[in-house]
Amino acid sequence: MAAIRKPFSIATSAPSLRRHASGCRGHGPLPHPSSHSFPALEFQGFGRVGGFSLIEIIVVVAIIAVLATAITLSVNAVGAPRLVEREARRIEALVALACERAEISGRDVGVHLGTGSYGFSVFLPAGWRIEGSGALRPRELPKGLALGARRDGIVLELAPELPDEPQLVCFASGELTPFALEITAGPDVQPQRLRGEEDGSLDRRLADGPT
Repeated sequence: MAAIRKPFSIATSAPSLRRHASGCRGHGPLPHPSSHSFPALEFQGFGRVGGFSLIEIIVVVAIIAVLATAITLSVNAVGAPRLVEREARRIEALVALACERAEISGRDVGVHLGTGSYGFSVFLPAGWRIEGSGALRPRELPKGLALGARRDGIVLELAPELPDEPQLVCFASGELTPFALEITAGPDVQPQRLRGEEDGSLDRRLADGPT
């Protein structure tokens, strides 16, 4: 007679399977899977970046751009005149120092002018030597400022780089090349003007007419 096979039952076989697994591993029953074993995958929509939507980021960038423009306009309207005056005072003081040094040392001191910079030099037997350090070292005007100059009523063509030969000279005798300098910062800011006379005197004031 053929043997009668009992149908396989998951309920009745589960204990024996657990015992079999325990005997094979030797470390107790197998752990039951939990939510910590397989963390749920989270997906962010294409319209969000780091918790912010794309529209929110665009709005923030637009606000920052508006604030930056407002600050720039405010600085140009309020800070530029003070900046121009400060640079005019500095050039006046340095030209006065150069002329004083020329008289004390007995050597002519030259003034080199560029569109956005200026420097000083000493006349030696080998020629003009531009000062590379100290108070009379070359200086750059702040961004947005420009320099214009006239000598004996003639407009000087200034270049971005300082020329090898000075346009103005403080002579050891105490005399000075007559000149007029203007420091400008655009059409909305009144320029500062510095005049130098032949006797070595200097005069600085707001420009209110032709140089």
